[in-house]
Amino acid sequence: MKYKDTLITARELRNFSTPSEKILWNALRNRQFNNLKFRRQHVIAGFVLDFYCSSIKLGIEVDGEVHRREENRNYDKERDLVIKEHGVIIMRIESKAIELALPAVLRAIDFALKTKSSPTKLERKAN
Repeated sequence: MKYKDTLITARELRNFSTPSEKILWNALRNRQFNNLKFRRQHVIAGFVLDFYCSSIKLGIEVDGEVHRREENRNYDKERDLVIKEHGVIIMRIESKAIELALPAVLRAIDFALKTKSSPTKLERKAN
């Protein structure tokens, strides 16, 4: 996909956020979280990240049901490797974790910021 096409896609994605993305965006926007500037649907290496903080090079991906399919998991792994080559830490968060335990998600993001590392994937705990 060409860069211009990717920018158009990112712009369109901003208009069709999932409920989980909206919840997380409300917590991250306007420097509300650790006084850091996060962007929505930001393009890096030809891929669109759900959220990105350039000052610390942290990308956050919100994973819903579609990311559980085998072909999508493989695509996500390859995509993450390319983005990581640009020095970006990728944090994947299950959409249900955001919906059910936003404070825990924000603590995990805070931990990633402080340690410059992240868990491979933040999921909601099974009951």
